[in-house]
Amino acid sequence: MTFEGATGVVEDIRLTYTYIRTDDDRRFVVPNERLAQSTVENHTIADPRVRVEVSLYVAPEVDVMRALAVLGREDGVDVEVADVEKDAVRLTAATWARTPGDARALAAGLRVSCLERLRLEGLSSADPA
Repeated sequence: MTFEGATGVVEDIRLTYTYIRTDDDRRFVVPNERLAQSTVENHTIADPRVRVEVSLYVAPEVDVMRALAVLGREDGVDVEVADVEKDAVRLTAATWARTPGDARALAAGLRVSCLERLRLEGLSSADPA
């Protein structure tokens, strides 16, 4: 279930409220009336996998095509330009977690590996080691 930009699971359903725990460990108490008036998307009913997407920012002068190629070398990871702003270009890298519980750790690992790849190729503002 996606709720306020986060993926989560229903912990408990009671007569008047539903309790949702997000992957970043926030807990939402949602009136059932609100759920009845909106669309609820169940990501795990047919497939327990959860799409994990992380944002990475590079300076506008960076060779974006090269950055996409570097990030796209990892199997099972889709990369794209998500947004172009005055001070940065936002790239996204996305893959699939096997379960909602795996999503947070997978996102953290994906973020680190992408940042390291960009650094090693001289495509980030971080000083090379």
